[in-house]
Amino acid sequence: MTKLADSANLDKIAGQAGGLLQELRATNRQISAVVSNPDLKNAITNLSAGAGSARQIIERAEKPVNQLLVDLPQATGSLNRLLKRLDSVANDLPQTSAELRQTIVRMNRLIANQQRDIEQTMSNLRAVSENMKEITENSKKYPAQTLFGGPPPPAKSMQR
Repeated sequence: MTKLADSANLDKIAGQAGGLLQELRATNRQISAVVSNPDLKNAITNLSAGAGSARQIIERAEKPVNQLLVDLPQATGSLNRLLKRLDSVANDLPQTSAELRQTIVRMNRLIANQQRDIEQTMSNLRAVSENMKEITENSKKYPAQTLFGGPPPPAKSMQR
């Protein structure tokens, strides 16, 4: 049996087992120190509170997000229709711009050709305005003349 024990190297195995047991105890002490650390407990408490807050945020956002997802196809359709209209307007823009330029050129020619008549009309409007001002002032000063066409006849008592 000694031969068998010698061949099995029990002493070596026992030494290694003892060393392993010491490492295991040291590791166990380190784990105990980490687990009993107040910072870890605070971190777990904060993590729990953060998870609760995140859960509340997700629960509050769930209804609006679901509504957004429901409304998204309709909004997309509306945007597509709007884009088609804008494309149509953009396609017509060069022609519309050219027509506007032509109209402005025609208006400039018309005004240039009628400049003299426009100046005469403006002069006439000034004269009419001045006449109206004079009539208004006379009406304020001599209302009887405006109503009856001349000064009132002298009273009979003044004629004698």
